[in-house]
Amino acid sequence: MTYRRLKAGVSSVSRNSITVEHEGLPVPPIKLRDMVRKGGILIEDFLLEGAQVFESLIEIGQTYGVAFDSTTRVYEFGVGCGRVARHFLTKRLCMFTGSDVDEELVAWCEENLGGAHVAPAPPAFFVNAYEPPVERPDASFDFIYAISVVTHMTPPHQRAWMRELHRLLAPEGRLLVSFLETSPAEAPNGVVARERVDAHFKRGWLGKDGAPALYYNTYNTVDHLAGLLGGGLRVIGHRRRAIRNTQSVLVFQKV
Repeated sequence: MTYRRLKAGVSSVSRNSITVEHEGLPVPPIKLRDMVRKGGILIEDFLLEGAQVFESLIEIGQTYGVAFDSTTRVYEFGVGCGRVARHFLTKRLCMFTGSDVDEELVAWCEENLGGAHVAPAPPAFFVNAYEPPVERPDASFDFIYAISVVTHMTPPHQRAWMRELHRLLAPEGRLLVSFLETSPAEAPNGVVARERVDAHFKRGWLGKDGAPALYYNTYNTVDHLAGLLGGGLRVIGHRRRAIRNTQSVLVFQKV
């Protein structure tokens, strides 16, 4: 990736704030970049890591039968401030929808990415509650992905959201989920949730509307995550360390 297309300009002289654009879309401020990737605040890191995840999604998706075109309905569950979404928008590969539990991140996406020209419709962003359901009809999407989302859920919420994503997926649709993979020896019950010690991690949704007061890193075995819905989703792909060399990926097909 080249950064010669970065464009900076003073957006508010009184606050000495800077707006940076890349490929025609604003780059979120440091605070929001840090919220979606702790310590990953450099613009170059934000763009590069988002592009790497995007390229992995496209390659894995196409390998397992996703045909990305202007009519493909793509949903990112846990969109953050658009670190991955922006690459779908600039490439104009789909009809894009993204949601997140964090109102501040979604508000930034709506204001700064919601007007992106993506045929046949502009992207849509909305806030989802910590617990399902979301306000979308059954079978709304052809391809759903969740990057580093179930990695922070309690086990009951993992099951609830897998059920909800299954509802939202069209027949024969694909679901891609990244997760922290562990072995049966380390997690005899298939899943282990550990409190994440981070004194600087503060979010308005923690402890509200069904959300736990603590933030977790949650580890799953392949068999446990694959079996959360019984026969409702069939595993068609597994890639170890596919996301930033730290998270594995499972690809499901709705049956």
